[in-house]
Amino acid sequence: MKFFHWHKKNNLETSAPATLRPLRIVISGRDDTTTIGFKKVIADSFEKLPFFVVSTETDSTFINFLTGDNKNFFDFFDNGNKILQKHHAQILLNFESHHNNLVINFLTPDMYLISTPPFFSTLYKICLPISYFQNAVLPNAVFNLLVATCLALCSKHDSKYNKLHARFVKILSKNKKPEDIDKPYIPNILFFLAFNFLASKAPYLEKQDVKLILNLVHTAYKTDGNNALLNGGLFCLLGQTYQCGANSKKADAELLIQRAINSYKKALKNFNRYVFPYDYGRLSLVLAKLHFSIFKLSDERQFLRDAVSYLREAEKIFTFQSFPHLWADIQGDLGYWLTSLGMLSHNKEIIEIAVQNYKNRQRAYTSDTYPELWAYTEKNIGDTYYYFGKDTDNVSYLQKASNHYLNALDVFEKLKDTNSVRLIENLLDKTDEKILHLNNK
Repeated sequence: MKFFHWHKKNNLETSAPATLRPLRIVISGRDDTTTIGFKKVIADSFEKLPFFVVSTETDSTFINFLTGDNKNFFDFFDNGNKILQKHHAQILLNFESHHNNLVINFLTPDMYLISTPPFFSTLYKICLPISYFQNAVLPNAVFNLLVATCLALCSKHDSKYNKLHARFVKILSKNKKPEDIDKPYIPNILFFLAFNFLASKAPYLEKQDVKLILNLVHTAYKTDGNNALLNGGLFCLLGQTYQCGANSKKADAELLIQRAINSYKKALKNFNRYVFPYDYGRLSLVLAKLHFSIFKLSDERQFLRDAVSYLREAEKIFTFQSFPHLWADIQGDLGYWLTSLGMLSHNKEIIEIAVQNYKNRQRAYTSDTYPELWAYTEKNIGDTYYYFGKDTDNVSYLQKASNHYLNALDVFEKLKDTNSVRLIENLLDKTDEKILHLNNK
């Protein structure tokens, strides 16, 4: 496969759109004092591009995060985010020297809040010969791979980054493998190439795109199949590939979602819940949503139960204290999915749990801070009580539905949301009519 051969004619393709807001990058890591300094080499290379603003961090707080002792995940994540806040940066690029290698990983503030492809993990690392970082300027191909990854990580914040990222992916596709790259470096390089290609094509992948990514992933896996974290990343990348492929026209959505689920399950086995909690939590969240998608396509109740089960796992990781809004969104999904399960099984206990999950959501989206979201959650609670009460001829539940609809109506009237007011008034009329009918039986 072509890789790492620079074409000077592509230089002009890296110019940034005039309206593109520069990305702020902070470089962190312990320098080798016998050379120019890895930090300076990386920073000087990035500073040459007009769409990056670069700063460096003097503290070395992440020693051995990537090269041996992976048990300090929370230290890296928490301290990394403090550094990002300190420098008002979007991306932390952290490096560690290990024997004759330099190992690099990335962190963004919202990295684990993104659960639709393309998404990334701070555990994914690229390992390169240390000699590449001992000259004043990085080799062009190494530099382009790092730049492309940074752009991919920020592609969801501004669509203009997508076009710029696509230019770098085009350059990478014309590169050739250098003679001095040994076999141990290839798997991680192939992984980063595959991720960047996925990011440039997401959220839709055509058949030929899927084939290319699968080829890169399988080659990486065959080259080094004993690296647990790399394998986790590769299976996660496969899952994202199938997930994007399912969105394309003429795709067999159910088949591809099922393949995505199987790949994510294999990835999950490589991310221990206690050592790598956020990766475990995110994969659980992704699996929950895909199982719910399969449920809607197949109407098989077991997929709905599995969706709830995986969402409960995600709930344990993304807590109200640390991730209040993500936790609240999980509560909202649990409320909706458990309502569906309770209706299908005619189970009053499940309905009550669903209502409690909706009420949990209102802890983060309160009537004072998020009145509209709070009111829509009240409507969801009303809907849960209404449909179950209607289905079971339960006047008590219908009365509860009416009370929650009235709460929502009061907020929408204050917000002067006429469409929502009209919707709630119609629901109240239906509820009152049902109550009257049951009382006159």
